[in-house]
Amino acid sequence: KKGKITVPATFGLIGKIKNGIAYARKAELFGYIDVNGNYITPLQYEKTNDFENNIAIVKHNNFWRVINAQGQTISDSTFTEILPYKEGLAIAKKAGYYGAINQAGNEVVPFVYSTATSFGNGLAAVSNDSIKQYNHGFVNTKGKLQIWYGYVSAKAFSNNLAPISYNGKWGYINTEGKEIVPPIYNSADVFSNGLARVYSKSSWGFINTKGDTVVHIKYIMVTDFVEDRASFIDEFNKWGVLDTKGNIIAKPQYDNAILFENGLARVYRGGKFAGYIDKEGNQFFEE
Repeated sequence: KKGKITVPATFGLIGKIKNGIAYARKAELFGYIDVNGNYITPLQYEKTNDFENNIAIVKHNNFWRVINAQGQTISDSTFTEILPYKEGLAIAKKAGYYGAINQAGNEVVPFVYSTATSFGNGLAAVSNDSIKQYNHGFVNTKGKLQIWYGYVSAKAFSNNLAPISYNGKWGYINTEGKEIVPPIYNSADVFSNGLARVYSKSSWGFINTKGDTVVHIKYIMVTDFVEDRASFIDEFNKWGVLDTKGNIIAKPQYDNAILFENGLARVYRGGKFAGYIDKEGNQFFEE
């Protein structure tokens, strides 16, 4: 409150303080410090992440591991990849195969899968290359294959639905493996806030969790919804803004995809910064 310096300006980068800990970088190496600048770990990591639930994922000597708030390694230290924790589990890769570990660093899903997505709604999409063609299924948080191999490709669950592919088309199944949206799309993305991007006949749009089209599939490109707004691009390569009902909030006139944060988005026109727009499409400048 008095503006007292608690951490000397000796670091090239300091992350946000979370639970009294922040990552810091000096030269090319990262470590962790407390709010007073005291080292929790040495500056020894090639990459770091924020602490969440008193653990962090770090890269050391080209391998990934999980450490606790005391800087102690609590997992295997030979992972070549660890995805962020979701639903208390992190997908990891070692010796060429994927599995999952819990927040104590213990193996929960065996490392036998060729690919794997993060967990969502208690399931993760996995594949087994020893099976030809229809080699994607879903494993649960106990490591059991809950939805058997039957898909050419699959993506993560969200909003209790997951995109799946067979016969060259994409649709959606629920957590019981029941087909909810038939495979009629050329591409389909993971649901977010009840909506998912789908691609058909060279155009993008959005469907809801019932499979109803809520944003007409007619755009060259659309972004995911952020703060109930999505960007779209028209035939003249200009960007505009849609709401979740498909209404055009800002007509296509901008050079950039428009991503909102706290109700505002930066926009560019003619290759130059043109100010900000709000979620109603009103444009203004900030001096």
